[in-house]
Amino acid sequence: MWFRQLVDNQTQALTYLLGDNSSGEVVVLDPQPRDWPLLQALVDDFGGRLKAILLTHNHKPERLQQLLALEYPLFCAGQWHHAPSSGPGWHASHLPLGQAALRMLPTPGHTLDCTSFLWEDRLFCGDLLDTSLCTEQPHPQDCARLWESLQQQVLTLPGDTLLYPAHTLHGRMVLNLHDYPRLAAGSERLRSRDVFMAALDNH
Repeated sequence: MWFRQLVDNQTQALTYLLGDNSSGEVVVLDPQPRDWPLLQALVDDFGGRLKAILLTHNHKPERLQQLLALEYPLFCAGQWHHAPSSGPGWHASHLPLGQAALRMLPTPGHTLDCTSFLWEDRLFCGDLLDTSLCTEQPHPQDCARLWESLQQQVLTLPGDTLLYPAHTLHGRMVLNLHDYPRLAAGSERLRSRDVFMAALDNH
C-alpha cells in the first residue's frame, strides 16, 4: 500500500494518491488541475502508473473539463469517462486496485451526486462530514439525503475506519470514526433526524 495526502494551503482542500505496491497501479482522488505536474512526479517517484482519477464531487465545470483533457479514466457523479469500453475494472460500484478494490458508495446530500470511496479501512468522503467547510457550497443541496448518507454509509462502518475529508476538518486531515461524532460541528445533531434537519435548515 502506498498513500500520499496533499493539502492546498489556501483552500485547505485535500488530494489523495493511493497505490498498490505489487501492480504499481495508482489512483488520485479529488485532484486540482494546477497540481498535476506534482501529482505526476509523485506517481513517477513511486514507480507506478496512473490508473484513474476519482472525484467525490465537483462544483466547477472548468475543473472537470481540465481533468477530462488529461484523457485518463475519470469517475465522477456515478459514471466513468475515458474508460475502456471493454475489459475488467471499470464498474460503477467498485474499482480493482492491485489485489484489493475501492468501493464506490453513493453519498448524496452535499450535492446530489456525491460519491465516497472505501479502500480497506479508509473512507474518502468528500465534504460529507461537514459541508460548511466547502466554500463553493457550504449548505447541503439535500439535507434529508445527507442525513441518510451519514447514517447508512458512514456510521455503519467499523469504528476503527479512518475518514478522509475533502477539506481539513478542525485542522485535522484524517479522523477515526470513533472521533467523528465528538468532533462534528453540532455533534448532537447526529442523534436525531429532526434535530439534524432543523439545525441545517437554520444554518
